[in-house]
Amino acid sequence: MFCTTCASINARNARRCSACGGPLRDAPPESARIRRRPSRVVPRRALRIIQALPILLLAAGFALAADHAWTARADRAVAYAAADRAMAQGDLVAARDGFARLGTYRDADRRLSEATVALAPYQSAVEDARAAAAQNRFADAIAGLLAVVHDLPTYAPAVSLLADVRAQQRQQLEADAAAAERTGDWLAVERSLAALAAGNPTDQGVASHLAAVRRQHAPFVYARDGVVYLASPDGDERALTPSMDASWPSWNPTRTQIAFIQRHPNGAALDGTLCVIDLDGANLRTLAERVMPFSWPSWSPDGTKIAFASAVNFDETRNDGQIALHVVDLNTGLETDLTGDRLPHADSPSWSPDGSAIAFVSFRFQRRRDGSIRRADGETYVVDVATRALTDVSQGRITDEAWVSWSPVDDRLLIFTVPDDWSNPQQSQIYLLDLATTGLTEIPTHAWELSRPYWSPDGRHFAYVEGNNVVRIWSASGEDWIRVDSDLAPFISWSIDGSALFVASDALYAPSYVLPVDDQFGARTPLTVAYDASGNNGPPQWSPRTLPPSPRSPSLTGTALDP
Repeated sequence: MFCTTCASINARNARRCSACGGPLRDAPPESARIRRRPSRVVPRRALRIIQALPILLLAAGFALAADHAWTARADRAVAYAAADRAMAQGDLVAARDGFARLGTYRDADRRLSEATVALAPYQSAVEDARAAAAQNRFADAIAGLLAVVHDLPTYAPAVSLLADVRAQQRQQLEADAAAAERTGDWLAVERSLAALAAGNPTDQGVASHLAAVRRQHAPFVYARDGVVYLASPDGDERALTPSMDASWPSWNPTRTQIAFIQRHPNGAALDGTLCVIDLDGANLRTLAERVMPFSWPSWSPDGTKIAFASAVNFDETRNDGQIALHVVDLNTGLETDLTGDRLPHADSPSWSPDGSAIAFVSFRFQRRRDGSIRRADGETYVVDVATRALTDVSQGRITDEAWVSWSPVDDRLLIFTVPDDWSNPQQSQIYLLDLATTGLTEIPTHAWELSRPYWSPDGRHFAYVEGNNVVRIWSASGEDWIRVDSDLAPFISWSIDGSALFVASDALYAPSYVLPVDDQFGARTPLTVAYDASGNNGPPQWSPRTLPPSPRSPSLTGTALDP
């Protein structure tokens, strides 16, 4: 029996607890029972799984490691191929960085060395440009950096420095333009503004300022009383030379020098001296003797040579010999005869845009009964400056050729004819000859008396004087004309940007005119340019007859500043 008080066990038949006398029960309470849990046996399959679990985990680890290694090898192969492709495409920066990340994979270390060596000249060029910029040689720095960026457009040091240098150059050009404007040095103002406009072609403020300077202040060059003068449309005139019988002054392509012919009144009629002087009146020097003193010296596009008609092999006392086409090199002083005794009388030289050839007219000599000679019907030729090879380009299709002018932008020639004497009823004519196709086009004219035609700087137009006071402007799309109130000389010169042209008076102090051909077409601005209007000293030139060569290909920014 079980005591409910002290929980002791008593005899089965006892009535009271022998220990405490408390009441008894037949069985202990549930809480006092001792429970026995049946034993459980682990199944054999589960036991095997448990025993194999470490091996399975180890195998999974090996599998994961193998997969990771395979993925890494695949990634390195892709990265190597990308770096190799970048190297082949000339992207040295991407190639160098790609091989550097590959460490010892395959021959990445050797390829890294190759990329580093190939990149070194560009790094050196960037440092040279940085040094040039520090010396304010911004054009040199930009030219060097453009070459780097052209080859390596993602090379951050070059791209960043190029932007910085261009900003510095702009600040310097703005300061230079302002300083030159204060002193009235209008060509210096124009050069600074032109450089600004080239570097910032969308800046309308700079473009408008440049156009105004060119039309209102860009100087003419001309001769009067044997002195070479510069004068602006605003009336400012200054003498460039002393009185020295100077005639036919001619701008070089960049308008930094002027060539002219010094005549010798007491000497032979065909005896002139070719001279050159800087724009500030310094560095006057003689280049050649026995120069025909009746037309402009013709500058090569790069400004290093001058072509002219030479009488060095002509005997004036016997009216015998040749007048040849000569070229003199300004750097070496070397004078070259391009035609020799192959032609009797070469005249009117005009350079091709690339400076490789010269067009000219060769006349025949006819002897009169009194023993004197006169020029007869001319023929237009082109001579190769390097080889001296001659080509007859008009091929007898034109009569009385007297003057030729090569387009400043392509292979077209303007040919002007003059009858052998004024009693000839045949009027002067203008022809357009395409050298590429040999096609010849006669330009319709409207008067018996014409001036020579003059190309605009962009080659899109040419202009000439018709009669005494009408200026005709031709383009492929048609013709325009302007009539002025006074008689004009048969000479025209364009502004350097082609937006206007200058027509000279035929009298010393009669008004000449600036005529816009842009959106202000029809306006007439009279001005007085006191040049020798007799034609013996040459008319005013506003822009060079030969312009610098155009860039051969578009640059990164499409500007003239780029090499």
